[in-house]
Amino acid sequence: MEPLDPPLVIAGDAMDRYGYYERGDVLYLSAGEPTGEPAHDTDESLEGDTVFFDVDGRISGVTMIGPRFMLERDGTLNVTLPARGIAVRWPRELVEPLLRETLSYA
Repeated sequence: MEPLDPPLVIAGDAMDRYGYYERGDVLYLSAGEPTGEPAHDTDESLEGDTVFFDVDGRISGVTMIGPRFMLERDGTLNVTLPARGIAVRWPRELVEPLLRETLSYA
């Protein structure tokens, strides 16, 4: 995962690491280096992305499927979890630079 400065903030939690897999169009965001430990809780956003929570209820990561498509369609990347009162809209100029291959899989 690459450092992200400035971080993307969601519900007050800073996602300061990212990785992008272009072939699958998948963006991974993380609060700090991923530890390899399973998330305490997960939730699926209205957009179909997975949001990971730590034991204290803070967001520890987000896996976004199809971010390039969403950005082209809406002009923003969105994460909406109504039951948790979370809604974020990141503008194109903030997220488009992240959509360059940083990860590769065999």
